[in-house]
Formats: sequence, structure tokens, C-alpha cells
Amino acid sequence: MVTLETALAIPVLLVVALSLLWLSAVGVAQLRVGDAARAAARVAARGDGTVEARSGVRQAYPGADSEIDVDRLAGTVSVTVRHHVVIPLPWFDHWGVTVSSRAVADLEEAGVA
Repeated sequence: MVTLETALAIPVLLVVALSLLWLSAVGVAQLRVGDAARAAARVAARGDGTVEARSGVRQAYPGADSEIDVDRLAGTVSVTVRHHVVIPLPWFDHWGVTVSSRAVADLEEAGVA
């Protein structure tokens, strides 16, 4: 009877371990997306173009295939970065969650040090 209970408990423990691993990957992705949005907002606030802001996201979060939106409104710049995190199992590769972060910065005036 103990062998049967152990045989049933091992797959459950494996699922719990994989779930914790995936949740930690989602947490790390959320932190990195936030850092990337802040870096891009700083670049865009200096007056650099949208291309440079997108490059800032790529430098802050290398290797990520993220959606990046840069909006300039009323003296501010807003950068939104979204990244889809998938479950790290071959048969669940279309499942996942999208993490996003938005950073807003005031536009800097030209010539101000």
C-alpha cells in the first residue's frame, strides 16, 4: 500500500515543482520587463527617438521577443513593454501568461544638464 501511495505522490510533487519553477520565471520576467520599460522611458525622455527607446529595451532585456509601445503626450513619454512567458514544457508551449510594465517620464528640455 505504501508503494502505491508513493507512486501517486511522485507525479503530484513533480507538477508542484514545475509550477513553482514556472511561477519564478514569470516573476523574473516581470522584474526584467519593468527594468526594460524604465530604461526605455529614460532614453525617450532625453529626446532620443523611438528606435533608440526600443534599442534600450533590447539592451535591458536581451533575447526577449517583447512588444514595445512608445507614446509621447503633453510633455511626457510613456513606454509599455509586454512579454509572453510560456510554460517550459514541449506540449504546453502555446500556454502562458503575458507580463507587462509601463513607465512614464517627463521629457527633458534640450540643453539642460
